[in-house]
Amino acid sequence: IAKTVGGLPDHPVDEAAIPYWPADYFVTLGTSGVLTALLAVVIYAFSLRLGATHAGGVVLGLAYGLGTPALVYATLFYGHQASAFCTFTSFFLLYRAAHEGRPNVWNMLLAGLLAGFSVVIEYQTAVISAILGVYAIVAIRRVRPVLVFGCAGVLAGALLTAYNYRAFGDPLDLGYTHEVSRQFSAIHSASNPLGLRLPRWEDARGVLSSILWGPFRGLSFYAPVLLAAPLGLVALLARRFWGVALVAVAAVGWML
Repeated sequence: IAKTVGGLPDHPVDEAAIPYWPADYFVTLGTSGVLTALLAVVIYAFSLRLGATHAGGVVLGLAYGLGTPALVYATLFYGHQASAFCTFTSFFLLYRAAHEGRPNVWNMLLAGLLAGFSVVIEYQTAVISAILGVYAIVAIRRVRPVLVFGCAGVLAGALLTAYNYRAFGDPLDLGYTHEVSRQFSAIHSASNPLGLRLPRWEDARGVLSSILWGPFRGLSFYAPVLLAAPLGLVALLARRFWGVALVAVAAVGWML
């Protein structure tokens, strides 16, 4: 679209891909950038339904968009922000279907497609999409809406398996197993699918401290606002939003 509207040149094929290409900017803006902004809006809308004030919802949306690594990833052509938007917005739609009487076909279809495409973008979110499926079953308790959600998610996943078959000859052969960069192949490989191999017990403490508060890649080091998340969980439990709390804890636990 950007090439058509702006008359941008094709990507040169006779040189390295790293040099600046104007269309890259618009591709990144139209995916990571726009979806990060939209996700902040969804966070605002969801928080109001969980008892936050207008000002509180605005602060939460801005805190996510400006006070976490989302700000950086919004400027990069990675799948993280698109996948985050898909999972969270799917959760929001399911919540509305369960608690606002909106389990209509289109709402459930969109929720399912978002949950499925999250997996297409980032394999690791497959378990979160499964968690959303369980939430849909328990919270909505109606066969037809849940079936629409599940079929839509499977449809999106089928596109991924078709791509894997076309690219690698096996529908279950994930692209991560073909990494050529030494830094990534040490984590994602056929012997360590999706980087899920657990560290040795004696190394686990160091790994957790690095992930949670270490200066290299610690979550709370780069996003100290997230130290308030346990307080949010307490508020959810105090207001008896049991399902939302359980989904949040399960999703975070899985990614951790």
